[in-house]
Amino acid sequence: MNYRIDYNTGEVLLSSPMPATALGQRWVLVAEYETSATSKAETVAGVRVSAPIAGLAGAKTKGEVGAKIVRDNTPGTQGTMASLDIQVPVGANTDIKAEIAASRRSGDSAAQAWQAEVNHRLADTSARAYVKQTDGNFGLGTLSGSETGLRTAGAQAEHKLNSGLSVSVQAETSHRAAGAAGPGAKTQQLSTAVQGPIAAGDNLAGTWSLGVKKAWENNSDNQAEFVTAGIGLGPKQGDWSARLETEQALGGKGLSSAPEKWQLNGAYKLNGVTDL
Repeated sequence: MNYRIDYNTGEVLLSSPMPATALGQRWVLVAEYETSATSKAETVAGVRVSAPIAGLAGAKTKGEVGAKIVRDNTPGTQGTMASLDIQVPVGANTDIKAEIAASRRSGDSAAQAWQAEVNHRLADTSARAYVKQTDGNFGLGTLSGSETGLRTAGAQAEHKLNSGLSVSVQAETSHRAAGAAGPGAKTQQLSTAVQGPIAAGDNLAGTWSLGVKKAWENNSDNQAEFVTAGIGLGPKQGDWSARLETEQALGGKGLSSAPEKWQLNGAYKLNGVTDL
C-alpha cells in the first residue's frame, strides 16, 4: 500500500510522488466514505464542470480550471458550497494548484476556505510547498473539526537514493483562530524518515519506513518527540495489500495535536472494479 490516511484531518498522504503522466495524461484518486446520523436520509448533490487550459513556459501537458457546487439538505446542516479551482503546469517539472471555496449553512453566516500549492519534480527528487486556510464555520457538516478555523503552511521533499532507499523530510506550522474548536492554538511539526523496499520471496513485496518527528504546541510550551515506523506487504501480482504504521512518543509532554498512533490499513480487490 503506497498511501496512508490521516484520520484527524481526512488527508490521504502518498508515500511517494504520484507520476506526472498516466492514461489520458490524468491520474484520478477516488475516495469513498460512509456516514451515519440519527436523522432521516436526505439528499446531498453536487456537480463539477472543468475545462483544459494551456500550460506555461513550454509545458507539454495541459492544465485544468474547474468549478463545483454542492447542496446539502440534511436536517441541521442544510447549506450550499461553491468552489473554483485551477491547475497550471509550468515547464516540464512544476505545477501550481489553487482553490477557493465559499459555503453557507442554514442559520449561519457565509464562510470561506482556500489553498495553494507548488509541486516540483526531478529525476530522483520531488518537493512540495503548500498553504491553506479554513474559516471556523466553513463546510457542510462533512469537514473534520480539526481542520476548521485553521491556517496551515508547510513543505516536504523526498530524494531517492541509488540503493533503492528514499529519504523524506517535512515541516509544517498551523495556527488556529481564536474561538475555533480543535486542539492547540499554534502547532509546529518537523519530521524525517527513510523508506526502503522489502523483497519477501518470489511473490511478496512491500516497503518499510523508519523516522523521527518533533512537535510543538503554543510557542514551544509543550513539545514531544516521536519515533515513526511502518511496514507494508502485498503480492507482486495480487489482490490484497496491508500496512501497519505507528507513532510512539520518546519523551516530552503529551500533545493533543500529535497523539501516539497505531494504524492498520488493508485493501482487497474483489473484482476488476470493486475494492474492499
